[in-house]
Amino acid sequence: IGLESTPELVSAGATAGLSFLPAVQTIQQESAKLTAMDVNVQVVLIHEGSANGRNAIDGTAAIPWDGPIVNIVNSIQDTGVDVVMAGHTHRISNMMVGRILVAEGLNAGASYSVVQMVVRGQDVIWAGAATRVAKNLGVARRGDVQAIVDDANAQTAVLRNQVIGTQQFDIKRAPTRLFESAMGNMVADAMRLKYPGVDAAYTNSGGLRADLNCQPPSAGEAPCEITWGEVFSVLPFGNRTTIETLTGAQLEQAFLNGFAPFCNPAFPGGTGRFPQISGLAVTFSCNGLVPVVTGMWKTPQGMGGPHIPIGPADLVRFVTNDFMYGGGDGYTIFGQGTNVIQPGDDLMQVVIDYIAANSPVGPVVEGRIVGP
Repeated sequence: IGLESTPELVSAGATAGLSFLPAVQTIQQESAKLTAMDVNVQVVLIHEGSANGRNAIDGTAAIPWDGPIVNIVNSIQDTGVDVVMAGHTHRISNMMVGRILVAEGLNAGASYSVVQMVVRGQDVIWAGAATRVAKNLGVARRGDVQAIVDDANAQTAVLRNQVIGTQQFDIKRAPTRLFESAMGNMVADAMRLKYPGVDAAYTNSGGLRADLNCQPPSAGEAPCEITWGEVFSVLPFGNRTTIETLTGAQLEQAFLNGFAPFCNPAFPGGTGRFPQISGLAVTFSCNGLVPVVTGMWKTPQGMGGPHIPIGPADLVRFVTNDFMYGGGDGYTIFGQGTNVIQPGDDLMQVVIDYIAANSPVGPVVEGRIVGP
């Protein structure tokens, strides 16, 4: 089962001609078909996950999990489903939701889930799950596959290993993607300073895919040197820049979309839409599960300079990426912008140029985004 919100999470047009059906109704319908065929061992693989909680480990008490997958599984208790293999939110959240086992692990091969089922009379009478951390699985490398990897590494080494600048210290993303981050500030600053005529930059946390750490080196470079390949790991999607103008009212709608997963742990659209900004400051609160923007300002000289309030009718000219301009991560409001220019500069190269010109870079979290 795919994410119903997939069209928001990929580039515009990538899902043309495809329908992403509601998860609950789809599972109910497919389970009924299997049951009619006397298939009584049923496992759902779904691109959706949990949000907040904790399993009981080594005497640490469990905290019940919440999140989109819990809501989905609570709604399919009357089906023949026995086990749900979940993902997307990068949590280790093995749990029972009603009578159904849910197993979820981390992304990028960092862990794998082991599910055991006891079947009697062609039906599941018990199921359990455990998580294994994939440090060393004891599987020998295949020589033919290793040869492909080695060849690709050799062909790209000259570019990947090129040192493009230096950093003062480790530059991190927000682990949950739901806060202002040093990495987000640097990327947004690079975007804004690339185009002198804009007021601000606005990008998404989900587009930042790695941290920049001083150690260990990725290609034999000195500590705190930054290579081309490391920046590629941060920004691997090939996004391009887009410049447009929004009113303050429209910008507020953008922020409300970005803050939605902060206020609602079960928000189905993921955490990647949380904003990273430059040339702006914003404050927000949560009214229950709903975000409320409590203030917006232009900060043309940075956070230490004057804060110019942004009213509903005021205009803000900013640079974003083409994914968000096309409505990605729910930013459909960006499609209503005016005076749109698409310079199409490679976002990764914009950041590389910024690092080269400003080394050693040392971005910090400085209160551009303040929430509850």
